[in-house]
Amino acid sequence: MNKDTDNEYPELNKEGQDAAQEAIDRVREGMKKACLNVIEEEISYIYTDIAKYVESDSWDNFRQSVIQFVSGYTGLSEYESRPIRNRILMENRDQLILDLNQDLIRKNKDLEEKVNYLINNNNRTY
Repeated sequence: MNKDTDNEYPELNKEGQDAAQEAIDRVREGMKKACLNVIEEEISYIYTDIAKYVESDSWDNFRQSVIQFVSGYTGLSEYESRPIRNRILMENRDQLILDLNQDLIRKNKDLEEKVNYLINNNNRTY
């Protein structure tokens, strides 16, 4: 064996070169399509399976921050947060009154059930 010729390939004629180039082009196009399919599948996976959790967590964090801010559980002083709460009240007054009424009705019902429970079980020691 000749070390100089072991890694050399024979020279192709014009037809052989064209055929080899055509084969290389077919493989290249096939690889492009395969890679694009993999990329498309991964992007689809990220979009459909992962993004909903990222968006959901971000939305939950934002929503929780707004709720804490509006309900006064933030580092804001009463002076700083009062105008914001007043604005929310003025713009949503009717709905807030309905919601507060429903909250009171539920609370009264819960208290009534507790009183009835205590009346019906007055023989027990607590």
